[in-house]
Amino acid sequence: MRIGLFILTLISSLSFAQVTDFYVKPVDTDPGYASDEDSSYVLFNNSSPNNRLVLFFGGTGSSPDAYGAFLPYCAELGFHVISLSYPNETAAASFASSSDLYAFDNYRQERCFGTPVSDAIDVDTFNSIFTRTTKLLNYLDVNYPSDGWDNYLSGTDVDWTNIVVAGHSQGSGHAPFLARTFAVDRVIMFAGPNDYSDHFTASANWMQTIGVTPAYKHFSYCSLLDEVVDYEKQFTNASTMGLLALKDSVHVDNNTIPFNNSHVLYTTQNAGFAILYHNSPTKNSAKNKEVWEYMLLTENLSIDDQNIQFLEFYPSPSKDVIYIQSPISSTNYKIFTLSGKLVQEGEVSNDNSEIYVGGLCSGVHVLRIGELTAKFVVE
Repeated sequence: MRIGLFILTLISSLSFAQVTDFYVKPVDTDPGYASDEDSSYVLFNNSSPNNRLVLFFGGTGSSPDAYGAFLPYCAELGFHVISLSYPNETAAASFASSSDLYAFDNYRQERCFGTPVSDAIDVDTFNSIFTRTTKLLNYLDVNYPSDGWDNYLSGTDVDWTNIVVAGHSQGSGHAPFLARTFAVDRVIMFAGPNDYSDHFTASANWMQTIGVTPAYKHFSYCSLLDEVVDYEKQFTNASTMGLLALKDSVHVDNNTIPFNNSHVLYTTQNAGFAILYHNSPTKNSAKNKEVWEYMLLTENLSIDDQNIQFLEFYPSPSKDVIYIQSPISSTNYKIFTLSGKLVQEGEVSNDNSEIYVGGLCSGVHVLRIGELTAKFVVE
């Protein structure tokens, strides 16, 4: 029994021994930061680096090292990891009842870039997520020159192309907001985003615009039993952002990799004693690790012909109407841009199976009816 326990302990020690973790105080990256701030939490694995960085933003009031299951697992997979120290005292969901159409937009803009546009928070450029990330990466590159941090810099500027932006709760909105401006490797959102307006009964305005990083590089993983923000609101936000372009949401508990190639994933796993279901997608479990691996490493990201199930229709190009020839099990349809943005939805005409597309912008679109999809061109 003791020998078996020793072997198990040895194997566990070896698997974690390759992961280096340490803390960096913001004041170490620039003397202008307060000395009593939480440190950023940094991890990397030099034994098998994949030259990609997970830049993580925690939820409201959390410490950077609070995500002790997800962050080390990323490092085990070969990622460099930064859980950033940033001002996170005001929850995004607190703006749900605001009558200001741009309350969420202004909140994200000021938090991420320091633009003085929000009445609810006071974050200058120096304390913004963007500046703190830039200063920390330059600090790591200078002080740990052999550890590959230069992969995420172009000169002294951040090179976002090999960076996975990820976050939980409040942080799950910072990640896609940054991805609107910068072309990142992919976006992973836990328990959010939560920018849903009860006043307007709609997702935040910023979610309704197309960003630089396409929707098919985004993943959402939430709990169906979330007690902090209703799952239906999180689901609506994911849909507004275009994550349902080709596949429906998937209940991961009864599924396995590749989870039907869905980008909208949810769980009903037991959150455990005194732990919110809101936190359960980031907690340690075999199923969560399977989901994390899928979101971090799947290469099936782009909307291409290999992902399009055959749907017969005509004509293409079309100026105003397309006619469906394939047998369809549902009359509900959705039309997306190639970036994954939902631009039209409705019901197929029962009389002659036609869909009016004259109001769409010219270019290539994706039509989805049930599990059948097809590309078509609007002139």
